[in-house]
Amino acid sequence: MQKTPSAHARSRAEILAEIAALPPSVQGRISSYKNVRKNGTSVTYHNLQWWADGRNHALFIPADKVPQIKEAIKQGKKMQKLVRELSLADAQEIIASGSALKKSSRTSS
Repeated sequence: MQKTPSAHARSRAEILAEIAALPPSVQGRISSYKNVRKNGTSVTYHNLQWWADGRNHALFIPADKVPQIKEAIKQGKKMQKLVRELSLADAQEIIASGSALKKSSRTSS
């Protein structure tokens, strides 16, 4: 079942302005793993993981930067929603503008 468009669909410029105003945005998720050292102590490491071109990529995150990355991931999810909204707005604009590329009817000879 399709959702009906809202009564007040935002314009492309409004959506792009909101995207531009976002703080740093990151796509992906944080994975953590523990490493037990030879002396018996345990250390937790954090990685930022994301998929690109069919592969899983990872980037080491220092422990003091984990809260900032978590916030950036939240902003990344918000950005994804805005990009989907922008895509829908563009599609609706293209559909509403009338098709200039209509098929011409074939005339019989």
